Formats: sequence, C-alpha cells, structure tokens
Amino acid sequence: MWSSKLFKLSEKPNPEIVDLLTEVTLGTTGVRYKHLDTAKRVTQIDHPLFFYIQRQQKVLGNITFCRRNQDWYIRYFAFRTSLQRSTDTKTEDKSNSLLKTEIERFFQSAINSDVDGNEVTHLYAYIDPKNDRSKWMSRNFNFQTVAQLSTQTFSRFFARKSSRCKIIDATDNEMQQRIRQVFQHHAFFFEHYLDKDPFAVIENEQGEIVAFSRISTAHWHIESLGGKWGEQKAKLVSKIPVLNRLVNPEKHTFVVPDSVWIKDNDPTVLTELFESLIAHTQANMLIWWVDNKELLYQETKYRVKWGPLHPILGISQVDVVCRSKTGKAQELTNPLYVVAIDAI
Repeated sequence: MWSSKLFKLSEKPNPEIVDLLTEVTLGTTGVRYKHLDTAKRVTQIDHPLFFYIQRQQKVLGNITFCRRNQDWYIRYFAFRTSLQRSTDTKTEDKSNSLLKTEIERFFQSAINSDVDGNEVTHLYAYIDPKNDRSKWMSRNFNFQTVAQLSTQTFSRFFARKSSRCKIIDATDNEMQQRIRQVFQHHAFFFEHYLDKDPFAVIENEQGEIVAFSRISTAHWHIESLGGKWGEQKAKLVSKIPVLNRLVNPEKHTFVVPDSVWIKDNDPTVLTELFESLIAHTQANMLIWWVDNKELLYQETKYRVKWGPLHPILGISQVDVVCRSKTGKAQELTNPLYVVAIDAI
C-alpha cells in the first residue's frame, strides 16, 4: 500500500484543495483564463483521487486522478508558485529531486496496482504543448504523446434554434444506448457521464434522428487575450457592443458539446446542430474538443462556416499524453472519447 511523508491521499476534495484549483490561471503565451466552475466541477468528477501536498492550512500542490476502470485520467495538475520552481527544467535542487521522486513513486505504484488495489493499465492527460509546466510531466515521468485534439470554436452573433432540434433529458435510455453504439470502440471510452448532461438531437421530417450531442456549459474569467496588450484588450472587449455578445471576459459563457454524431457527416446538419446549441443556451459560441482523427471532424472542418471568432482564435492543439503499464505508450489507433468535463 502506498504511503508518503510528503503527499497525502483523499477521495474527497478538502476546502484547501478547492482553493488551490480555483486560483489556477491556465494558458501561457495566448489567452489566459480561470475556470469559474471549478468549485462545482471538482465535486462532480468521476471516482476521484486527490494526491496533494499540504502545509498547515494550505495546499501547495495537487494532482487529481479520475479512476476509469483500468485507465486513470489526470484531471488537475496544479502547484503554487512556491513549488512551481521545482517544475522548472532549469532548476535542479533538492526540492526538485524530492518532488519528482515522490510523484514518480506514486505513478509507478498506481501502475503496479499498489495504490487502491485495482489494476491500472494507463495514466493519461491533456496538456498544452506550449506550456512548459505541462510538458514537465511528460518529460520527467515517461509520458508519450498518443493523440492530438483540436479546440474548434463555433460562433454566431445572432444564433437561431432549428425547429428540428429537441432537447432530451440525460436519463433517456435510448440516447445513452446510441452513444454506446457510436463511441464504444473509441479509445478510453467509459460510461460514467452518459446520464449527467442533457442531449440535443436533430430529427428529420420522418422523425429519424440525424444528429445528436450532449450539452455542457462552461464559464471562464479571461485575464488576457494574448499579445503585448492582452490584459487591456480583454477589458476593452467587454465594452464593445455586439462583440461582447461573443466574448465577455468577466464571465465568458460557452457551450461544450461532446459525443457528437451527424448522419453521413453532413456539414449542413452539423452547423444546424451547433447553432441550435448556442441558441438554446444563449451562449453565442461553443468550443468543441475533438480528436484530429475523428472522421466527422476530418470531413467537415473545411466545409463549415465556423463563425467570427474562428479567424481570431484559430484552432489550438492539445496533446494527449499517456504512460502505459507496458512502459511504451503507443499512438492511439482509434479516436479518443472526449467528455466535456475533462476539458472544463
């Protein structure tokens, strides 16, 4: 059984862990933002395990795992400034060595089934390839890049909900079964969230479902829009009429779809679905985290008018990194199954 003098383990987040996670600013050279939903999301994640350092009444660092059968997803990897020096690749001191040693020992214990007694085949995470602190984990703990996700925005100034669009409750068994049928062969597929968020569907004139997705919403506080005057630009945007319908830095609201399926990968129907999602939620934009290998994305990405934010924000790439029980993680053959809560 695993034990450490430096780190503690808990299956529930204490208030000090929540404080740390809500204070984290994400992003580096581009947009910098904070998740405003973290205090709620951290209580909703599946089968969590919190691996953290606490000194007196303050948590200095935390790694949160979602235990998904034999695959553990690393949801949060956060350290306060006082410990971030230890994750600087230019710094090699005793604190760096001790921190790395303890984290490595835990990762290896998990792979050896010595943490909670359950077998673990993979540890995996999403990282920003431009973020040095994120890359620190991959470099130091034998994680390999196995896939890449795109963050595709879709926006409209004045979105309209299609008359063919229906919102269905998350507990609908038929919709849950449809997701199983479509996505069961995706890498790291799991079912925990199938009944947690509502579904949006598009039906044709015969009542046949021709598109569906799950719907989540997220809220960010945007501190900087990137570049030399990034902070000033963020403040300015909130005061510009019409544009602030799309971006509100103080509380930026957007939709995050997942489990997206479109019959025949029709870009017109995908547009109809996505516009209906943002009209239904009154968010005016969405961000779709999608594996680059996803056939739907490959066949529609150049055939959809993604909206006014697309040329401004572009598409950011997210690396999916993995540590395998075999010692060498292989590139994923099938697309990754992505759920919204992993990104927001």
